[in-house]
Amino acid sequence: MEKFENIKDKTNTETILEGVLNKVENPTLLNDLEKMSGEDLQALLISVYDKRAKNLEPKDILRQAKENRFLKPSLVSLRDFNLFDSSAVEMLGDDVEAIELSPVGPLGLSSVLTQLSQKNVIATSRNNEVLSDASPMLAIEYEKRRKEGTTDSIHLFTSHRVIRGQKFDKIKGFTPHFRAMFLLSGDKFLGRWEMIEGYLEKHIDYYLTVIESSIVSKNFGVDNIRVSMSNLRILENIISNLGLDRDLVTKNTQNPDFSLFKDNNIELPINIDMQVNIDINVLDKYGVKKAYEYLLRNCEPLMNRLKMRHPSVKFDFDLERIAGIGYYNNLCFKITAQNETGEWYPLGDGGFTDWTKKLAYSNKEICLTSGFGSELFISKFKKQKI
Repeated sequence: MEKFENIKDKTNTETILEGVLNKVENPTLLNDLEKMSGEDLQALLISVYDKRAKNLEPKDILRQAKENRFLKPSLVSLRDFNLFDSSAVEMLGDDVEAIELSPVGPLGLSSVLTQLSQKNVIATSRNNEVLSDASPMLAIEYEKRRKEGTTDSIHLFTSHRVIRGQKFDKIKGFTPHFRAMFLLSGDKFLGRWEMIEGYLEKHIDYYLTVIESSIVSKNFGVDNIRVSMSNLRILENIISNLGLDRDLVTKNTQNPDFSLFKDNNIELPINIDMQVNIDINVLDKYGVKKAYEYLLRNCEPLMNRLKMRHPSVKFDFDLERIAGIGYYNNLCFKITAQNETGEWYPLGDGGFTDWTKKLAYSNKEICLTSGFGSELFISKFKKQKI
């Protein structure tokens, strides 16, 4: 049984790779393969896997299915998924196009657009990659429609199972593959600042409507719904002005024990309510005044409107947010809630990206992408039948 999928970190990967190169007595093998044309490498890999498969027996297949974490089925029933997805799709606005995506995308889709590590993606022998995130593929679909002549705002939605290579053992509720809903809104950006508010409001309002509808159905137990707005430019400015280790920050985006502000004695509040003001001298001290004002200017009005429609939801600003650094550009949001046992879970997340700018080779693009963990929501918030 192959053990490569159990590699924990970059150091182990490099150690194994070094051993392989020494074993074949060809230290340039990796470079030679890298320089191959896509067609030649595809032919080689297909041939290698064909020969390996011919040496396998049914017992080998069963052992892989038992031991490989990527092959385990979801614990959520297909009936529950279908019921949830059907209801969620019905709540989409008429201007949103719902798409069923391919399970694979072009090689480099995630790493080129999002700058996330290619090592966390499962690449195929045919120069594709299994989707680890459906949002970049929605950006591809957006650009196709833009090239076809669509001039209005484009809103795309999908519900998709994605798979990621990194381990999530220490993060409760996270699994190697999971189903989630993804929403993308984009347009040409010609200084229409109301677009920023409008897109954020549209995405957040949709997810809150889905959550609240599930509560009304009495099939889900959800308490203390919270929407936190952030501007990652605040984080980037602090890192730059204080000379902090950005790599250290990015490695701790999913570490609940890591606190950038506390660990570096930063005199900024981590979370604040909408009505709280921060001393301008403190903002100037860390070079975040403009980023903070940008956050307030674009988010306070929409938060007030959302509060009117969703009075039971708490809205605040998360100034210390580090999750999404390198993925989102600036404004972003996070939706969290407690289940009936009092456990907190992140349910929805979204923010503005530069992906459509990259795809169109134009700075006159605006793109908001977001996701909602439908599998996590069903598995952790659905009421159990007694």
